[in-house]
Amino acid sequence: RIGEVFAFYTADGAAADDGTVLRFVERAGTFASSPGFANPEGVLPGLADAAPVFDGTSIPAYSDHWVSNVLDREGFLRTLEEALGFTPKVDFNAGVVAAGEARIESTVTGNTSRRLAVSGADALVNQSQVYLPINNALSPVGHVHGFLQEIGQGIQHVASRVDDLKAFIERVNNYRLITGRGFTFLNIPRSYYGRLDAPLLAKHTTCSAVLREAVCAALVTAGGLSTT
Repeated sequence: RIGEVFAFYTADGAAADDGTVLRFVERAGTFASSPGFANPEGVLPGLADAAPVFDGTSIPAYSDHWVSNVLDREGFLRTLEEALGFTPKVDFNAGVVAAGEARIESTVTGNTSRRLAVSGADALVNQSQVYLPINNALSPVGHVHGFLQEIGQGIQHVASRVDDLKAFIERVNNYRLITGRGFTFLNIPRSYYGRLDAPLLAKHTTCSAVLREAVCAALVTAGGLSTT
């Protein structure tokens, strides 16, 4: 059996945006779930599970999160909670996610996984925890507003995790210089990320004081956070 739920609605919540649906598949009999490499619940009917093979010239990347831009963020969050049981994990406000005149609101929602990663290697490949950042625009400028105006509601980007981010970036840049092919990285201004410090982490996350200080110290050391 297959069930479908509209993912997005108009800004006032009065009508469904029929461009995207959440589809649920109930499997039974010969189509019953069976454990798979990437999904312990198995793959969809008609698909075969296949373990990834890397030939030494490619770098493994695993799904980390995907971001959606919507007109009604709170309405979409309610849909995800009612349909999937997802609940907010991190809530940002417009002062945190801002760049110049562009302002957005963002909430990260997801499931509550019963499995905890026990090592860095496990955290890299563990797909049991799902994170879905949801954005809505608060200003008539910026990438979220532009996305909604030009494309409509939907997934803005998909993010992947790799074992060594610095090595991955270096390899991509070198490959592009040598071959003239590949992709380039965006030059994001620091102002996009707003002001991050331990008190702000305390307000918007549930991590301990020791972890908050450690995160800020590591970002300063890596050059990703200024102390001024």
